[in-house]
Amino acid sequence: MAAGEALTWTVNVANNGPNAAASTEVVTTLPTEVTDPAASVPCTADGRQVTCNLNELKPGQISSYTITAKVPANLAYENGGPKTIEAESTVRNLAGPDSAASDNTATAQTTVIAKADVKITNGVATSPLEVLIGEAGSARLELTAENAGPSS
Repeated sequence: MAAGEALTWTVNVANNGPNAAASTEVVTTLPTEVTDPAASVPCTADGRQVTCNLNELKPGQISSYTITAKVPANLAYENGGPKTIEAESTVRNLAGPDSAASDNTATAQTTVIAKADVKITNGVATSPLEVLIGEAGSARLELTAENAGPSS
Protein backbone atom coordinates (compact mmCIF):
# COMPACT_ATOMS: atom_id res chain seq x y z
CA MET A 1 0.00 0.00 0.00
CA ALA A 2 1.25 3.48 -0.77
CA ALA A 3 1.91 6.27 1.69
CA GLY A 4 -0.56 9.09 1.15
CA GLU A 5 -3.50 6.79 0.44
CA ALA A 6 -6.30 5.40 2.59
CA LEU A 7 -5.76 1.96 4.13
CA THR A 8 -8.73 -0.37 4.66
CA TRP A 9 -8.83 -3.28 7.09
CA THR A 10 -11.59 -5.90 6.87
CA VAL A 11 -12.58 -7.26 10.28
CA ASN A 12 -14.28 -10.67 10.25
CA VAL A 13 -15.86 -11.88 13.50
CA ALA A 14 -17.15 -15.45 13.84
CA ASN A 15 -18.99 -17.11 16.69
CA ASN A 16 -17.74 -20.69 16.78
CA GLY A 17 -20.36 -21.55 19.42
CA PRO A 18 -21.67 -23.41 21.19
CA ASN A 19 -23.74 -20.49 22.55
CA ALA A 20 -24.86 -17.14 21.18
CA ALA A 21 -22.74 -14.11 22.04
CA ALA A 22 -25.41 -11.70 23.27
CA SER A 23 -23.34 -8.52 23.16
CA THR A 24 -20.34 -8.75 20.86
CA GLU A 25 -17.77 -5.96 21.01
CA VAL A 26 -14.65 -5.61 18.87
CA VAL A 27 -11.85 -3.21 19.80
CA THR A 28 -9.31 -2.51 17.06
CA THR A 29 -6.08 -0.74 17.92
CA LEU A 30 -4.77 1.04 14.85
CA PRO A 31 -1.12 1.83 14.14
CA THR A 32 0.17 5.09 15.63
CA GLU A 33 1.01 6.29 12.13
CA VAL A 34 -2.57 6.48 10.75
CA THR A 35 -5.21 9.19 11.20
CA ASP A 36 -8.94 9.82 10.72
CA PRO A 37 -10.36 6.32 11.26
CA ALA A 38 -13.85 5.52 9.96
CA ALA A 39 -15.83 2.27 10.02
CA SER A 40 -18.57 0.78 7.85
CA VAL A 41 -20.71 -0.03 10.92
CA PRO A 42 -21.59 2.22 13.86
CA CYS A 43 -18.40 2.44 15.90
CA THR A 44 -16.70 4.93 18.16
CA ALA A 45 -13.14 6.08 17.64
CA ASP A 46 -11.02 7.27 20.54
CA GLY A 47 -7.52 8.07 19.39
CA ARG A 48 -6.09 4.87 17.93
CA GLN A 49 -8.89 2.63 19.22
CA VAL A 50 -12.02 1.87 17.22
CA THR A 51 -14.76 0.12 19.24
CA CYS A 52 -17.64 -1.58 17.41
CA ASN A 53 -20.67 -3.24 19.00
CA LEU A 54 -22.00 -5.99 16.74
CA ASN A 55 -24.87 -6.94 19.07
CA GLU A 56 -25.77 -10.65 19.06
CA LEU A 57 -23.84 -13.27 17.10
CA LYS A 58 -25.50 -16.69 16.94
CA PRO A 59 -23.38 -19.86 16.81
CA GLY A 60 -21.87 -20.20 13.33
CA GLN A 61 -22.68 -16.60 12.41
CA ILE A 62 -20.00 -14.36 10.85
CA SER A 63 -20.08 -10.57 10.83
CA SER A 64 -17.73 -8.44 8.72
CA TYR A 65 -17.05 -4.73 8.49
CA THR A 66 -14.25 -2.41 7.38
CA ILE A 67 -12.16 0.26 9.04
CA THR A 68 -10.44 2.89 6.90
CA ALA A 69 -7.73 5.34 7.95
CA LYS A 70 -5.36 7.76 6.23
CA VAL A 71 -1.66 6.97 5.91
CA PRO A 72 0.56 10.10 5.89
CA ALA A 73 2.21 10.85 2.53
CA ASN A 74 5.67 11.15 4.13
CA LEU A 75 5.60 7.88 6.17
CA ALA A 76 7.95 5.85 3.95
CA TYR A 77 10.19 8.87 3.33
CA GLU A 78 10.64 9.63 7.05
CA ASN A 79 11.25 5.93 7.73
CA GLY A 80 14.01 5.83 5.10
CA GLY A 81 12.11 3.24 3.08
CA PRO A 82 9.16 0.85 3.39
CA LYS A 83 7.56 0.62 6.84
CA THR A 84 5.44 -2.20 8.26
CA ILE A 85 2.52 -1.09 10.42
CA GLU A 86 0.18 -3.30 12.45
CA ALA A 87 -3.45 -3.22 13.56
CA GLU A 88 -4.85 -5.55 16.24
CA SER A 89 -8.49 -6.51 16.84
CA THR A 90 -9.87 -8.20 19.95
CA VAL A 91 -13.43 -9.50 20.28
CA ARG A 92 -15.31 -10.20 23.49
CA ASN A 93 -18.80 -11.08 24.58
CA LEU A 94 -19.89 -8.40 27.04
CA ALA A 95 -22.74 -10.65 28.28
CA GLY A 96 -20.50 -13.43 29.54
CA PRO A 97 -17.25 -15.35 29.26
CA ASP A 98 -15.94 -17.02 26.12
CA SER A 99 -15.17 -20.71 26.51
CA ALA A 100 -12.35 -20.43 23.93
CA ALA A 101 -10.78 -17.01 24.44
CA SER A 102 -7.47 -18.00 22.83
CA ASP A 103 -8.76 -17.12 19.34
CA ASN A 104 -10.24 -13.73 20.21
CA THR A 105 -7.33 -11.57 18.96
CA ALA A 106 -5.95 -11.14 15.45
CA THR A 107 -3.33 -8.83 13.94
CA ALA A 108 -2.83 -7.53 10.41
CA GLN A 109 0.49 -6.21 9.16
CA THR A 110 0.72 -3.88 6.18
CA THR A 111 3.88 -2.69 4.42
CA VAL A 112 3.71 0.97 3.40
CA ILE A 113 5.84 2.04 0.45
CA ALA A 114 6.47 5.35 -1.31
CA LYS A 115 4.65 5.81 -4.60
CA ALA A 116 5.23 8.89 -6.69
CA ASP A 117 3.87 10.30 -9.93
CA VAL A 118 6.94 12.23 -11.07
CA LYS A 119 6.92 14.28 -14.27
CA ILE A 120 9.12 16.85 -16.01
CA THR A 121 7.26 20.13 -16.12
CA ASN A 122 9.84 22.28 -17.90
CA GLY A 123 13.15 21.92 -19.74
CA VAL A 124 15.45 24.72 -20.91
CA ALA A 125 18.67 24.32 -22.89
CA THR A 126 21.33 26.98 -22.46
CA SER A 127 23.95 28.03 -25.00
CA PRO A 128 26.02 27.21 -26.85
CA LEU A 129 23.37 25.64 -29.02
CA GLU A 130 25.80 25.50 -31.95
CA VAL A 131 28.59 22.94 -32.18
CA LEU A 132 31.42 22.95 -34.68
CA ILE A 133 31.78 19.72 -36.59
CA GLY A 134 34.69 17.72 -35.26
CA GLU A 135 34.92 19.80 -32.07
CA ALA A 136 33.79 18.73 -28.62
CA GLY A 137 30.98 20.82 -27.27
CA SER A 138 28.77 21.03 -24.25
CA ALA A 139 25.31 22.25 -23.49
CA ARG A 140 23.44 22.63 -20.25
CA LEU A 141 19.89 21.43 -19.75
CA GLU A 142 17.85 22.69 -16.81
CA LEU A 143 14.85 20.52 -15.89
CA THR A 144 12.00 21.16 -13.48
CA ALA A 145 10.34 18.10 -11.97
CA GLU A 146 7.10 17.77 -10.01
CA ASN A 147 5.71 14.98 -7.78
CA ALA A 148 1.93 14.58 -8.02
CA GLY A 149 1.97 12.02 -5.17
CA PRO A 150 0.41 10.30 -3.45
CA SER A 151 3.64 9.89 -1.44
CA SER A 152 6.32 12.43 -0.58
